[in-house]
Amino acid sequence: GLARIKNAVDGERRHQTFNRKMKEQHPNAIIQCECYLRDASGRSVQDPITEERRRVDTAIIENGRAQTYEITSPNALKQSQIDKENRIIDAGGIYIKDRKTQNLIPINGPSIIYRLP
Repeated sequence: GLARIKNAVDGERRHQTFNRKMKEQHPNAIIQCECYLRDASGRSVQDPITEERRRVDTAIIENGRAQTYEITSPNALKQSQIDKENRIIDAGGIYIKDRKTQNLIPINGPSIIYRLP
């Protein structure tokens, strides 16, 4: 209902705020949103437990590597999502695909959780 719509609107506002801030801090970086974690052959990797894939909120591609971020509210519980992401990384999901070049870009490790009101 309305709570879900408000959550989506708030989430989009957080993403826009974060991406604007990162573009200022990393003017030469490529910023891409909603990127799946992929293996060395380019296939998106499923969590072996939940069989779900992981789409990171924001990836900042700089110097041939990607730092990934999860943008969330101050009090959102994220442990199960972090656990899923770590299992996907352990299963080989250590790349994202650059949408412009189609190249696989290695990630720097698990996503950094960035909390915004």
